[in-house]
Amino acid sequence: MPQFVILDILQRHGESKMSDLAKSLSVTTAAMTGIVDRLVREGYLRRESDPKDRRIIKIRLTAKGERAVTQILEKKKQMIIKMFGMISQGEREEYLRILTHIRDHLKD
Repeated sequence: MPQFVILDILQRHGESKMSDLAKSLSVTTAAMTGIVDRLVREGYLRRESDPKDRRIIKIRLTAKGERAVTQILEKKKQMIIKMFGMISQGEREEYLRILTHIRDHLKD
């Protein structure tokens, strides 16, 4: 699961420093390095040096990583459509009302 979260973050932001990714997942930089190493080996990510500061390494999605995120998000979307297709319009409206109520309380 942390692997998908990393892929998703990078798809939304384009690139990230290792330390920023670690903060996003509330893990150590060492733990993040292990996860990123696997994703790089598998061809989902690549490391790039920052041209302004060669000490900084940025992480980016590869084309394979982009495809993986797109496929996973599409499967997730289809699953949600299927799940909500099994309940009535009234149940969907009630679910939305409850979520809206919770959101409004969280804003306070």
